[in-house]
Amino acid sequence: MKLNCFFKRYWLTIVVLILTSLLFAQSLNSYFGGDDWFHLNVSQIKNFGEFLNFFNPLPNPQMTAFYRPLPNQFFFFINQNLFGWRPFFYHLPIYLMFLSTI
Repeated sequence: MKLNCFFKRYWLTIVVLILTSLLFAQSLNSYFGGDDWFHLNVSQIKNFGEFLNFFNPLPNPQMTAFYRPLPNQFFFFINQNLFGWRPFFYHLPIYLMFLSTI
């Protein structure tokens, strides 16, 4: 009974998420492109000081065009250490965030 009530209440949301997943699921298998290579290059560090530079708002070798409290370099650094060069695992959290905003 509760499951039936859930589907009656959220049927449109479920349909939109399914259609969106069908339309954009192929993007999970695409390789790196454009600025991904820049961030992969900047996120390759050799010591802890370079890691701390990810969070430094002053100009430094690991800095990108603008400062962010949680920088792209951190995301790429973590993914590169956990998953290597497999782009699926880079795209998955972004894809899930995309679905959650719909």
